[in-house]
Amino acid sequence: MIPTLLIGMALIVATAVLPPLTQAQSENEAPSPGDWALQFQVNDNFTLGSFQGSVLSVKHQITDQRALRLGTSFDVTSRSREINEDAIADGPDSDDEARQQFQIDAQYLYTSDRESAIRPYAGGGPTFLMRRTRDERQVSAGTQEGTNRSYGGGLVGVFGVEWMVHSAIGISAEYGVQAIYTHESREIERNGTTILDATDTEWNVGDRPVLFGVSVYF
Repeated sequence: MIPTLLIGMALIVATAVLPPLTQAQSENEAPSPGDWALQFQVNDNFTLGSFQGSVLSVKHQITDQRALRLGTSFDVTSRSREINEDAIADGPDSDDEARQQFQIDAQYLYTSDRESAIRPYAGGGPTFLMRRTRDERQVSAGTQEGTNRSYGGGLVGVFGVEWMVHSAIGISAEYGVQAIYTHESREIERNGTTILDATDTEWNVGDRPVLFGVSVYF
């Protein structure tokens, strides 16, 4: 909540302060080559979140009509629970879990109309995901350990429109499609003996969530 508030306040300040600093520029001037932008997703109740990556979502303008965009996400979680067996019949006495996840998306974007304040764009690029989960449970039969490993990759295509409401602020709406291959392995051991060793592979072709966001250029 605090980071969202700070970002919102920064946008308000930028909107109030930047016009005097850019009187010689058009209010809806397009980004120039070499400009950078941080992107934020607009969620319910106009709160701000991650646009393409929970850690970083950044765009770099290469030429007047071409840009590169990068989004990265990672998640590291560790959880430990002690369970009262009287409350859950035949349930585990304890449950420990550790999870690590990393994802990166990169896209090459092309804008068709630089002169207009409302500018359609399209592009695409690769996506890559790695995930590992390990859990350990103390059960009546002994110690049970499970490990999940998965990785995936593919291609993403996007199409959207950006409205330059100010030379440093753009509002965009974006659709996306993806083709993703995922490989997942699952292994379970009980008291040092493997009782399950499974592998799954999957192809998925479908749409991505519609994005509505704000870009702050600098």
